[in-house]
Amino acid sequence: PPPPPPPRTSSSSSSRRGDAALAAALEHLALPPDLIAMPIRGGNLSAVRGEEEYNRTMWEKGRDRLVVVKFGASWCTKCAGMLPEFGASSRSRPDAHFILADVETLPETAADIRFTPTFVFYNNGRKVDEITQINPRGLRDHMWMHGADRADTVVRGGPFT
Repeated sequence: PPPPPPPRTSSSSSSRRGDAALAAALEHLALPPDLIAMPIRGGNLSAVRGEEEYNRTMWEKGRDRLVVVKFGASWCTKCAGMLPEFGASSRSRPDAHFILADVETLPETAADIRFTPTFVFYNNGRKVDEITQINPRGLRDHMWMHGADRADTVVRGGPFT
């Protein structure tokens, strides 16, 4: 097995709490240690396994904000490769919530997921976007598209309404 990553140091207690929460979330997904390349720094991120936990998290976190769900699997190397960008997105968007979801533990919810990773965007509980087979830049672009200043920018009364 590869050597463990070097310990991360942090000067703030909130960052240490975030580190512990993210480490617990990643451990909960049971990813192989050599595939975890995500910086441990916190963010608004949770990991779910099972339909009940997924539904509860979506209900608690997704009623009034943007939620980004990364559907992946422990065996998916591309999923692991997207973890650093997903973590960076969660830290840059404290107004949103980010969920790591294992497709193998979500037979009903993930029934229509054909590729891993698949990123699904929900705004106020409603699905607004889904992307597959992307690179980190593609995820950043979609995060920009669903930015807080763009969530409710439907123009009414213009020439095309």
